[in-house]
Amino acid sequence: MKTSSRTIQYAKITAIEIILIVNALLLDSLVDFFHLTLWRQWIYLLYFLLEFFYLRVLYHLTSRLHFGNKKIIGVILLVMFFISAATFIPLNPFVQLTQNKVAWLIALHIPFCVLQMYVISLLIIEMFKEKQNSQDIFWSSLATYFMIPIAWTSLFEIINLSNPGATAVTAVPGFQSYSEMLYYSVDIFCAGGSFPDGAYRIIRNIQLIYHVWGALYLVFLIGRAVGIVSSKK
Repeated sequence: MKTSSRTIQYAKITAIEIILIVNALLLDSLVDFFHLTLWRQWIYLLYFLLEFFYLRVLYHLTSRLHFGNKKIIGVILLVMFFISAATFIPLNPFVQLTQNKVAWLIALHIPFCVLQMYVISLLIIEMFKEKQNSQDIFWSSLATYFMIPIAWTSLFEIINLSNPGATAVTAVPGFQSYSEMLYYSVDIFCAGGSFPDGAYRIIRNIQLIYHVWGALYLVFLIGRAVGIVSSKK
């Protein structure tokens, strides 16, 4: 038996996603702008807390959308544990635990990206259910909307770390590179932007697919809203 989608706190999830995006975009830049170098370690520690909180959000979604399926929930918990450990090893701001930082970051973002894409697919399927009311659909669509650029950030980060220069973006691997990839991910998805000139052809093609996906998602939301209105007449 599956719980109702009403038990999912979509409004709170949306707020958490917005806070995560805003902080990831601004925190590192504010450190440089205000010359807060001495506080950089503590700023990066806040990144840790935000990521762990976001993982809790993903668990909140999957545990309710897969209520009663202990095997899937167990696998997701293992994936989240690996993501947490893989984040702590290369990005620990206080102790250097590995020399091969880039390899650990790639290993971190691969399951992180897959997990988010999976949750996005679950959310879209959930929005098609007849029992959902208009308020559920509004907040779940917003939660999905903000999760999409976060998920694609991990994909762009994997490409950028695997082949430096592919995105024509130069940044220190870790917090800075993630913040830069998030900027372009949000810019492409929400504003129709693009990576700088000099990005590889495959990056241009991927960002076009990504932009089209964003447009199709908006079309889907409009169609879903029209369907709800029509069903009530």
